[in-house]
Formats: sequence, structure tokens, C-alpha cells
Amino acid sequence: MHSHDSLVKKVFSNLENAAAELRTVLPATVCDRVDWTTLTLQPGSFVAEDARQWHTDLLFAVDVDGFDTRLYVLFEHQSSVDPWMPLRLLQYITSIWSAERDRGATQLPIVIPIVLHHSATGWTSTKELAGLFDAIPDSLSSFVPNFEMLVDDLVRVDERHLLERSMPPIARLTLWVLRVYGRGSLDPALAHEWLKLMEDALEALEPVLIYRRFRQSGGHWMCARAHLLMPRGMKPSLISKSERGARAQEANWGLGAARGLRRNRSVERDQEELETEP
Repeated sequence: MHSHDSLVKKVFSNLENAAAELRTVLPATVCDRVDWTTLTLQPGSFVAEDARQWHTDLLFAVDVDGFDTRLYVLFEHQSSVDPWMPLRLLQYITSIWSAERDRGATQLPIVIPIVLHHSATGWTSTKELAGLFDAIPDSLSSFVPNFEMLVDDLVRVDERHLLERSMPPIARLTLWVLRVYGRGSLDPALAHEWLKLMEDALEALEPVLIYRRFRQSGGHWMCARAHLLMPRGMKPSLISKSERGARAQEANWGLGAARGLRRNRSVERDQEELETEP
């Protein structure tokens, strides 16, 4: 299993994290009609064998206006945009429907496809199945199947907006890590706030650390900022000279800084208590 798979499946298999991401991506007209108490993770994967190197999927069931609905989340971990993604999603959706039929369903659930995307360019292709056809004359439009996929285009999300998304810290950190891997723009002024978020989510950071090989994403801003925030007396580990290892060091330093900040605050509190004792 790829580190991408471990990260996404570990974090977003948790219903609280999943619901927060789904609330962000779904249109308000749909989101307001969802009974979130019915949200459940469904077993299995519908990604074709030859595509599992690039795609990771999670399927959720939920009631929308009392109607049995599926929210199909596909994470696309590749460096370029797949222009045929709507066709791939159609294949996955029909697999979901076939599985429902085989379980004895008499009607098909609606499936809303959601793509979690983090390529350097952002999503640049059509989001509709009908967009894969040439210009469709009105006389043939009723014969053309269509749906629109929802895209959480992480590289194009403003970093401040991502930091302030209404979701658990570990979910925000996960999306931020994916965004960094996709070479999204990074604001050094927000480094301290991300480190504070790491501190708040320290116990839940294991899946993010699994993903700390930010391969080929370039840049060292987090290293520098984490170093500046290092508590007195802490010695950061040596930075690898290879570009490939740079982001792994950044993740390690970021975590070290978060731990150091928490340790320093604990020491400061102890000192304050000693000074106030009679």
C-alpha cells in the first residue's frame, strides 16, 4: 500500500474527519439535506486493479432527504490531471450499482462522485461526463449520459482558508500535507499557526508522519521556520543534502518544534507555580 493510501484511508475512514471533508465539498443545497447521523463507511474498493497505483477510494452511505445515497470519494495521487477521470468514475459508479444489485437491491442509490486532487497545476479538465463528447446537438442530447464530479482542488485552495476549515486538526493537516506534496504555494507567515495545529493534534499525527516523504516537492521554508521556532536548548537533526529527503526533514522538524513548544509551555507553567508558592 502506498503512503498516499495509508494517509487518506487512515484519516478519512474516521467518520468525523470524513463528514468534515464532505461538508466542505458538497453544495450547500445538498449538504443541508443530509442526515449526518446516518453516515457510514462501506466496505471494499471499486478501483480497477490497473489503477490502484494512482487511485484510492472510500465509499460512504448516507440519507439525503430520506433517499439512500452514496458519497464516493476518490483520491487521485498522481502529478498530472487525468482528462478521462469522468469516464473512470462512471466505471466505478457502475461497479457500485452492480454490487448493490448483487446484494438484492430493487432500486439503485444515487452516487455523488468526489475527487480529492493535488497535482501542481490544479484541476484543468472537464468535470462532467458530457464534456468528453464533441459538441452534442439537441436532437441527440437525451441519449448522452451525464453527471458532474465534485473536486476538492487542494493546490488551488487558499492556504489560510485551508487552515481555517471547520474540521478536526488531523484532517486539516492531512490536506495541507497533500497540498504541499502537490507543490501548492506556501505562506511562511502561516508556519507558526501550522506548528500550533501540529501541537494540538500531536497524538493523532501518526498517519501524517507516514506521509512525510514529500518527494520532489522542493523548497525548505518549513525547515527554516521550524528552526526559528525551536525552543532553547533543542538541537535539530542534520538536514539531508538530497532534495528528495528535504521534505521528510521538514516534517520531522515541524513535529520536533511542536513537541518542543508543548514541552516549553509545560516547563514555564511549572516555574510559575514554584514562583507563586509561599
